[in-house]
Amino acid sequence: KSMMTNEFMMGTKIIVIDPEDEYKDLCQNFHGSWLNAAGSASCKINPLQIKISGEDDNEGVRDKEKNGVLAKYLSHLETFFSLYLPNITDDLLADLKPLIIEVYEQKGITFQTDISGFKPEEYPIMEDVVRLAEHRAKECMEQGIENYYDKIARLLRDAAHGADAYLFNGHSTIHADSSFVCISTSGLNDSSDRIKRTQYFNILNWAWNEISCNRQERIILVCDEAYLLIDPNIPQSLIFLRNAMKRARKYEAAIWVIS
Repeated sequence: KSMMTNEFMMGTKIIVIDPEDEYKDLCQNFHGSWLNAAGSASCKINPLQIKISGEDDNEGVRDKEKNGVLAKYLSHLETFFSLYLPNITDDLLADLKPLIIEVYEQKGITFQTDISGFKPEEYPIMEDVVRLAEHRAKECMEQGIENYYDKIARLLRDAAHGADAYLFNGHSTIHADSSFVCISTSGLNDSSDRIKRTQYFNILNWAWNEISCNRQERIILVCDEAYLLIDPNIPQSLIFLRNAMKRARKYEAAIWVIS
């Protein structure tokens, strides 16, 4: 907290992922933004909203075109769904991908689309995926064709309409305009590790976008209780954090990990 205070006083923007509400008072003392990412309608992060990171080429130049980002973002979604559905098979995960691509196409987003001007409400949400899966399942049933769509719909129904919809269904509403942003996930303390890990990764992905969108802004991302990302069966979440740490210096940024 002392180190964060010193950095804040020198003009550094601070973003804290706070699973225990340890930084709420500090945030409020600095007139920052305290955001409840455990179900608040004003702090929703749509996992299907494509985040545009600062893309590096060999010269370290930002990709201003922002074309073809869907292909890259699909790898983030693969990690997201693996965390949310840890028992999903590789085959079913492979079957889910073309369904996700079709949902994006219904919103006018293809592999060639420049999405830099897209608004949050223009992206698909989880219920769109379930609706399409249910529609495809009905078609296959009517034709007497064996299909996997019904299983996908059942696996994702909680995220779209059930107990987890408050976290993962809906358009993004989160804003981080202040110089001190505290993202609280303490409301998930009674949830399963599966839900905690999934939402932590969802927040981390959003935070990396905040870091990389402005090369001139000095910024620190503080990842507290980072052990929540650790799952031996799904190493991709830690790989994402490691890659972000390796690249952060190019964006006047730093990442602090507390575990």
